[in-house]
Amino acid sequence: MERGAIGFDLRGIAGQLKERRLAVPIYQRSYAWTDEEVGEFWADLRQAFAQEPSEYFLGTIVLTKGSAGNPDTIIDGQQRLATTAILMAAVRDEYRDRRDEKRGGNCPANVPVYTGSDHCPRNPTALPE
Repeated sequence: MERGAIGFDLRGIAGQLKERRLAVPIYQRSYAWTDEEVGEFWADLRQAFAQEPSEYFLGTIVLTKGSAGNPDTIIDGQQRLATTAILMAAVRDEYRDRRDEKRGGNCPANVPVYTGSDHCPRNPTALPE
């Protein structure tokens, strides 16, 4: 792609998290989703994956390409990306705790290891309906 050109790529979030190093610029706000936003996101996901085809449109994520050796920068979509990465890490860790490496291996290994928080309980089934 020529310098200055804008590219568009329709890809799944797991692939983006597996293949890219992402950074949040200092001017971006801190993570701010409350229990309400996380609960709505979880409910949306559950509803989407209960239907056929089981797909969910996360929304547009805007990134700028990092220079050689530097991560790409998140311009828009930080809250959704962070919440999705936390959820994927929790699901991955739950499968691993159950010794289900086949399903646990489907989640990107480079998302943070679960450390616990109010927004992501240790037991994913404890998340709101």
